Amino acid sequence: MKARNIASNSTENSQFNRDIIKLAAKIEHLEGMSTREAISLWITIMAEALKAQTFNALSSVDPVYRKKFDEHEAKYLSHYKRLRHPKEVGEIVSEMMAKLVIAMEDRPGDMLGPLFMEAFSNARLGQFFTSTSLSDFIAQSTLPKTDEEIGDVPYITALEPACGVGGMVMSAHKILNERGIRASTRVVWTAVDIDKMAIDCAYIQMSLGGVSGIVVWGNTLSQEVFDSWPTITLVLTRPGLARSLLKIKKEEE
Repeated sequence: MKARNIASNSTENSQFNRDIIKLAAKIEHLEGMSTREAISLWITIMAEALKAQTFNALSSVDPVYRKKFDEHEAKYLSHYKRLRHPKEVGEIVSEMMAKLVIAMEDRPGDMLGPLFMEAFSNARLGQFFTSTSLSDFIAQSTLPKTDEEIGDVPYITALEPACGVGGMVMSAHKILNERGIRASTRVVWTAVDIDKMAIDCAYIQMSLGGVSGIVVWGNTLSQEVFDSWPTITLVLTRPGLARSLLKIKKEEE
């Protein structure tokens, strides 16, 4: 897949997409990868780094999660060990992640959806991702308009059973914050998807976006759970709930 095809077909977040494609092309040149493979490497490394960070924080509350930290740190490092130019690729990956963080600060919401749609989505599998504008419209039409509507409860739970890269979750989080509702503490999400690359994108966006929740790689229809990870916001704000949700998901496997 040519880099220009991914960039030119994306109508949303176009400058961000172009920046990521240019950086992915550098990895492509260094490692002899396709643009798709370079973007996949970036997403996987980011996801493993964030998971390791999150389980490291959770292990300070419950040492049993130290094993999960070790597992994700090992996966993170293993990707660099397979590269011919790990130092150079590591610098590029760091720059790509910095651009994502800045883009999400400047424009809260789904930054990876348009990129993922062009690079990875598979219509034959029924993968069609909701645009940011439509996700925003649905969130505006259905979510509480005030904190009082949520009621006198510590938080409410929300389920996204086919979350893709987390676009609907990110729109909901953004709209609630715009309405003066502290979404990071008032809503706890469970986001599920069967596609590993998509769910890693969802984990990245939810983690960097301050969403509180548990992200599940699994099949909603068959209720199979392959793995699950809390976001760092959930661990920092409700560590006990993070442990409970992880225990529930583990029992469902």
